[in-house]
Amino acid sequence: MPTLDIPFPLNGIVHKMLDFAENWAPDLVRVYPDNVALACASVIGVRAKAFITINMMPCNAEVMLIGVPSSGKTTTMTIVRMISSDILMRSGTPEFIEQEMSDYIATNGFLQGVISMDEFARTLKHKERGRYLADMYYLLKCIYDCECIESGRITTKSRFIPRCSYLMNIYMAMTYEDYVGVSNVVDEAFIRRVLVLEYPERLPKRLHRRSMKGLRVVREIMSDLDRCQVNVNIDENLVGHIEAAINEIDSMASRISYACAESCIAYFLRIMAWRAIDRAYTHNKMEKSDTFFDLAAKYLA
Repeated sequence: MPTLDIPFPLNGIVHKMLDFAENWAPDLVRVYPDNVALACASVIGVRAKAFITINMMPCNAEVMLIGVPSSGKTTTMTIVRMISSDILMRSGTPEFIEQEMSDYIATNGFLQGVISMDEFARTLKHKERGRYLADMYYLLKCIYDCECIESGRITTKSRFIPRCSYLMNIYMAMTYEDYVGVSNVVDEAFIRRVLVLEYPERLPKRLHRRSMKGLRVVREIMSDLDRCQVNVNIDENLVGHIEAAINEIDSMASRISYACAESCIAYFLRIMAWRAIDRAYTHNKMEKSDTFFDLAAKYLA
């Protein structure tokens, strides 16, 4: 099992994803299975933490995935069902939630003074995406009576949708422009989280320069480690592995999405940087000093 200190568990569920990755770069999978598992979890269109969370739920759980169109609901459901058939999955858009709450809204006239039914319907009709997502965000917050809803995190048991045990707010694929005009009503932490985890737009074409940039990052890591007199098992063979993997991922991008392919590459390079630094420190080839933390901060921030 991998020893990397990452923010979610690398359990057997994630390692099942290696079956997908072996079609791309079998040599890379054999040498670095943990890194490819992370990359694969991202590239197939579902965030690893959200995926693991669903699969760690009780077998009789009923999960409602909420998100705007093309936010990954169907992909998530498909992948979960490939591994576990015991979890009941449903998905819905904000319109569905509005319908489910129609009696509540009709009785109260508005939802806790935040969203009026007429205003919400008007934003949907006019396809004002930024306002649409901001309304969705607050609607979910009010439904679940919580301070903040994080993408990919299971929230509390539903008060207004009793037939579903849990609700998961899938990443809402907002572009930077979507936040213009709504940043004053969506909390800063939420904005920052989505902007970091979601690329602002899908790339229009396959860009070979992206691969070259990834290789430059790897060589910079190697150079920094060398200057710090760190001798770890990272050499030009690793660069070759990464180059092959990036090319394979790029070739698959049109069948998944360019944003997901980019995310896969970013995950892979970041975890490789962590692996190099962590291995060097673990084998006492780097003192626990400012240099160690400087390198970690540079590549893992």
